[in-house]
Amino acid sequence: MSERLSSTSANNDQEDQKRVFKNASALFVIQIANMVLPFILLPYLTHVLGAQYYGLVAFGLGIAQLGFVITDYGFSLYAPVVLSKIRGDVLEISKIVGSIYCCKILLLLFVSATIYLYALNTQQYAEHRELLLLSILILTGTTLQPVWFFHGIEKMGYITVFSLMSRLSFLLLVVVFVTTKEDYFYVALFNGITHCAAALLGLALVYKLGYRATWPGWQSILETFKASMEFFWSRAAVSTYTAAGTVFLGLWGTSVQVAYYSAAEQLYKGAQAFFAPLSQALYPNMLKNRNFSLLFKVMKWAVLCCLTGVLIGSVIGEQVLELLFGEEFVNANSVLLIFLITLMFTTPSTMLGYPLLGALGKVSLANRSVFLGGALQLCLLSFCYLLGYTTAFSVALCVLLVELLVFFLRAYWGNRYLRANANSLIEKV
Repeated sequence: MSERLSSTSANNDQEDQKRVFKNASALFVIQIANMVLPFILLPYLTHVLGAQYYGLVAFGLGIAQLGFVITDYGFSLYAPVVLSKIRGDVLEISKIVGSIYCCKILLLLFVSATIYLYALNTQQYAEHRELLLLSILILTGTTLQPVWFFHGIEKMGYITVFSLMSRLSFLLLVVVFVTTKEDYFYVALFNGITHCAAALLGLALVYKLGYRATWPGWQSILETFKASMEFFWSRAAVSTYTAAGTVFLGLWGTSVQVAYYSAAEQLYKGAQAFFAPLSQALYPNMLKNRNFSLLFKVMKWAVLCCLTGVLIGSVIGEQVLELLFGEEFVNANSVLLIFLITLMFTTPSTMLGYPLLGALGKVSLANRSVFLGGALQLCLLSFCYLLGYTTAFSVALCVLLVELLVFFLRAYWGNRYLRANANSLIEKV
């Protein structure tokens, strides 16, 4: 009997690994595009636009990214939890899809109105109002993309289709039409158009699978708002030390400082993108199967790869910045070094978050870690504002301190409840 159970457990473990590998592979294609395409597009933009105009474009994109935190409302984390529990129930899934999209559209209207009012009343960017208004188009496209849906049903390959087409189209349009500094406006325009096209393609794929966004009723919409609220505050807290950095510098710094911060951050995000598919693919699988051995195996190799990359990057960072972005961006090297150090903690922290704590039934602790991190970041940015430390280096240093706090909290809680979980299983046996 024990041998049969052991064989069944081994088969299930192999199936889990295959499913995770398949989904991670699909997401790796997207992340490779996230790493490769910026190395093509960003050097082109920084050389054509220069630090000042590139900083303006980055500020507009930062506004859209910060707005997306609100319109997403934590559904990228909430939806996989719900959909993984009712997989195969087409009618119930369609109802949830309808509820989430109703919530998203209502939030999109609110955020768009806020951006519109800011664009009309700002004096600092009075000459660039059209650029700020185009961030609404970008926000619309990203909001309506059903990435969360395909995560929930573990069909990540579909995400690859519309995401990759969007990024390649954007790259092509920018290279063809953006040739002078005066063309900076078209960067935001093409970004918005391609994101909206990706949203339409993604929705078409949802319908192709046989699902529909059915009207759920106002009661269901309200319940969905309430259920995802904790996830929203988690994502909002995270945004205070991700997208908020660019917006903070855009509001109280200069467009040049935005450019330095954005260039270094893009390299940092490119490195993060290499490891992100592992956590994304593990998340729904861990919720369903609680395969801790697989999680730690993946984490071990990810951390080793991460450390190797950090050591190499710290040696050649200045040369990379000059080669990719131009001599003007060598001044961002100190910012890049801070981000490289930060990467050493964010990689394991991500896997200790929702994949581990979520599987242990402690999602609230994963959320609490970023709540505390977000609170710390608000304090640090307020400190920087009051003392006039509105530089890319100071904001990057704030991000490092926050990520250190989040990592140590998740490591402590993960170890504590993993041990308690192991002890409970031993007692049952």
